[in-house]
Amino acid sequence: MHRKRSVVAIWLDSADRATVEEMIASGKLPNLKQLRSSGAYARLQNVEPMLSETAYSTLMTGCSSATINYWSWLHYDAESCSMRSIGGYDFREFAPFYALSNDVNVCVFDVPKAVLRDDLRGIQVLGWGAHSDSAGGRSMPGELLCELEDLYGKSPAHRRDHADLGDARSILALWENLQTSLERRLTINRDLLRRDKWDLFFTAFSELHAGTHFIWPHPDLDRRDGFPINSELQIKLYQTVDAQLGELLKELDEATTVIVFSVEGMTSNRRDLPAMVFLPELMFRYSFPGKIALESDPARLTPSPESQAGISNWVMEIWNHRVRTGKFSSFLREKLGTINSVLIERMLGVGPTLFQPELFTVANFQPAVWYSPYWPYMKAFALPTFSDGYIRVNVRGRDKGGVVAPGEYYQVCSEIEELLHDLKDPATGAPIVSRVMRTRRSVEPFEQNCPCADLIVFFSESVRNSTFSSRLGKLGPMPYLMAGSHNTDGFMIVAGPGVAQGSTLNDGCALDVAPTILDALKLPIPEHMEGKSLIDFQDRSVRVQATSSAPVTNQSR
Repeated sequence: MHRKRSVVAIWLDSADRATVEEMIASGKLPNLKQLRSSGAYARLQNVEPMLSETAYSTLMTGCSSATINYWSWLHYDAESCSMRSIGGYDFREFAPFYALSNDVNVCVFDVPKAVLRDDLRGIQVLGWGAHSDSAGGRSMPGELLCELEDLYGKSPAHRRDHADLGDARSILALWENLQTSLERRLTINRDLLRRDKWDLFFTAFSELHAGTHFIWPHPDLDRRDGFPINSELQIKLYQTVDAQLGELLKELDEATTVIVFSVEGMTSNRRDLPAMVFLPELMFRYSFPGKIALESDPARLTPSPESQAGISNWVMEIWNHRVRTGKFSSFLREKLGTINSVLIERMLGVGPTLFQPELFTVANFQPAVWYSPYWPYMKAFALPTFSDGYIRVNVRGRDKGGVVAPGEYYQVCSEIEELLHDLKDPATGAPIVSRVMRTRRSVEPFEQNCPCADLIVFFSESVRNSTFSSRLGKLGPMPYLMAGSHNTDGFMIVAGPGVAQGSTLNDGCALDVAPTILDALKLPIPEHMEGKSLIDFQDRSVRVQATSSAPVTNQSR
């Protein structure tokens, strides 16, 4: 006999809206199609600027990044002119929506970037297979995660959810691990659903996020080792998720409200090379006229030692494009170390050239970090990012080194914007940059509740080439890191008592997910939440008073 439950919220992490709509229409996702027919559907748009980390915190707090002052797990320290990792949002000031009432019996399973809370009534299992895991494998009660792993196994994709685009075997291995992970995820979800009469059961499927970064149709990456791979595996991955969703829905009765959603999607990659490779080099050439750090003529390069040895490694392939260090610079670095050698290079006007990735401990696979020893001497530099481009202006009195006077700040921003809009796809002549956002309105004093970047660069949807050109020269082609990159397109399906079948809701945004779930639970929506409930739930007579945010616990498994 099915037990009565109130709300089951299922997060399909990075399920792409256009893909889901197309596959529902063609009958390739029968369970999502049935759910859509029996309930209401809304298109969601995420807020900008957006990284996956901010998508997570926006979803779970119902607040924008500006409100919670969280922008990325990578933080730029202006005093040291360096990057440090701050992890995910800690939820100390703003609690996740599912922890706002201790009168609600809640089960949370494997939600990305979630943290354990000692104020939650129910159970929490975090870090089993989430693509972006802050908990590191923990649960409350503490032994529960080990119990589940002993019974059903670990996720083979946990923290091994990547592949190399140049190696078809690597992609196939990832796909197989994701299939196994989905099978085990279903059995764990079933087990947890049956353990109690939950008011809220909140679970997430991370396999689409991890998989479609590498298993996605891309015009430059259609075939691997002579056979097509992305389109077929992408469809199968979506269909596996749909099948698992269908099995999970069989556990529910008609009194349950089901909310299935995604707050970001995926598209053919147009971001990693422009944001992670092109912008750092562009700002280097802008700051040091006549100098280049990454080779603009790839025909002059020999294959990397890794590729000659049959090893496919994106970081080393990009590193192989560097301008080689001269004997004098090599001598300085060997004898004096990074900082002193940079100082002498700057004094003597030799170099500058990039430093080895392994010298850096934070995000050393990001090419932007390789330029960091020179950041104090640059007018502006690109910060490491996984999404839109981030550019920091090196302002006197704010940043270590301080090349740009505060009175010149707006002029430098305008110069950089002009330079960015001059970037072209050499194959088509199309502009690479669609628009540039300035993050600060005030210079003195500088606004604090802002991203570390002064300029956020949004890239054109139409650009797919792995080369750029500007008045500062050409760079590329370069190998892609990923086949798919995120867009801001999400969706929500709500089905259950009082929800009109086959209805369509007004468009919403990621900020509306938490209020909608709280409304379905008949809980008040806190004033700090910036979104709204997207559906008018019936029978609002019973409401549970919400409690204030409580501290986070580090209880381990």
